[in-house]
Amino acid sequence: MIDVSIIIVSYNTKEILQRCLSSITEFTAGVSYEIIVVDNASSDTTIEMVKSYFPNVILLKNKHNLGFGRANNLGVKIAKGEYIFLLNSDTQFLNNAIPFFHEFMINFSIRNNIGMVGTELLNSNFELTHSSDRFPVIWDIINRAFKIVKNKNNEIINNKNKDFYEVEYITGANLFIKRSLFNDLGGFDEDYFMYYEETDLQYRISKKGFKRVLISGPIIVHLQGKSFDGQIPLRKIAMEYNGFFLYHKKNTNFIYYLLIRIFFITLRLPVVLLKTKTMNQFIGVVKIFFYNPKFHKLNF
Repeated sequence: MIDVSIIIVSYNTKEILQRCLSSITEFTAGVSYEIIVVDNASSDTTIEMVKSYFPNVILLKNKHNLGFGRANNLGVKIAKGEYIFLLNSDTQFLNNAIPFFHEFMINFSIRNNIGMVGTELLNSNFELTHSSDRFPVIWDIINRAFKIVKNKNNEIINNKNKDFYEVEYITGANLFIKRSLFNDLGGFDEDYFMYYEETDLQYRISKKGFKRVLISGPIIVHLQGKSFDGQIPLRKIAMEYNGFFLYHKKNTNFIYYLLIRIFFITLRLPVVLLKTKTMNQFIGVVKIFFYNPKFHKLNF
């Protein structure tokens, strides 16, 4: 069996994907691995680039943009690794990161009841960037409505030590998990198109009693937001809200969920509607704020 299957979802990210794949092949040694790229119907030359420069990469070509979670689920279905590493295309390795995750899971996961591992990510200036957070609670709702900056210390559950520290959820840019556990959980909920699917998955991991931790050792740069370069800003906003509402619909009681809907319809819907430029966008935003439509069916 292969040690690790690295799964990367791509959508019109040819250049950053090329850098990501180059860094993996340059630095990864000491473990057996495969790379699976799941392309969500890119309109650039991503497919040609992968075939030309990385012939050993397994390439899945979707006819439509299926979103993040569904595309990752397809990659996991053909993966052969004992562990899977879900990696964003806008990341780059600066060291031999995979063995750190692999050895940690082998040596620490069972006795510490650890289900998923990530690391503290760096931005393009090599400074620590968003790597984890708490599950959404009332503060998150207030922050979303009024754009208050979070206290980053809220990310950590347990104090750091030299090996690892526990968090509630790891950012979806780097998620290392045993394939059998991922499958036991049913993978990502495919009702999410993008955003909050990794939060939902890790909430389900927590319900099974498994911890999520960040470890030292791997050095990974996350060019946060680069995978959205050139896309319509409203589309990103709409995706986030759709995931946000769906997460609360699934994971909170009905009264709390209803209050969230009312709260955001009152305070945020008018603001977002001002960003729409077409009637289809206007209707799509209204649908998102009142219920959770299938995002891929909305015209943004």
